[in-house]
Amino acid sequence: MRIRTFLFAVLFTVLACIPLLAAGKPQPVPKRKAVKQAIKAYDAGKPKEVKALLEPMVKAGQASEIAYFYLGMVAYDKGNLATAEKYDRKAVSINPDYAAPYSDLAAILIQKGKYQEAIPLARKATELDPSNAEAFANLGMAQLSLKQDKAAYQSFLASARVDPNAIARSGAQMLIQYHDPKSALYYLNIALKVAPDDSLALLNAGQAYRMLHDQKSALDVLKRGYEVTPVKADVFGVITAV
Repeated sequence: MRIRTFLFAVLFTVLACIPLLAAGKPQPVPKRKAVKQAIKAYDAGKPKEVKALLEPMVKAGQASEIAYFYLGMVAYDKGNLATAEKYDRKAVSINPDYAAPYSDLAAILIQKGKYQEAIPLARKATELDPSNAEAFANLGMAQLSLKQDKAAYQSFLASARVDPNAIARSGAQMLIQYHDPKSALYYLNIALKVAPDDSLALLNAGQAYRMLHDQKSALDVLKRGYEVTPVKADVFGVITAV
């Protein structure tokens, strides 16, 4: 009887100490909470924090597709395309309906010069998420690289419809090339409200105005572009030609 009482006393003491022992050690962050924290850390430009939160999940075999995707973005931002591709492919293998990694895979393959492989991935991203302007832009870049100009034009236009700021880059040049300066100007003017000093957007706007024979507006935006980036000889050349 005394032995049994003694054992119960020891067991009670051990159980009572467990919370104290646990409190003395850093507890792992729950998986969902860690992913949310990692997303916030990425948006705040803290890649080390992202890795610290998500890499333990990978090692434990508990990482979700979102965790792999954000680790892939960290790798991509550092120029480590091989690691980024590995993480993105893992993300789509876990969840084939997750659009974001398809778009990033397309961007990686474009950088590697694998344009044909990039097209179905970018297209898959646009199908899964029609609001992904970057996916449409990646599709357009791959098509443009393969000289599929008409298809690229449609992809860049779709990108601009989703996010007008996207048109300030190569998309505007495609719209101008296909003699659609009105569409180019529509999106460029929206983009310039957000970033009025975007010299490339100003240059594209100047070219579009010239196609519409609005020389005064063309001169105005091209001068602004030259003031923003005076080292651009092509901008200056267009100004003097107006």
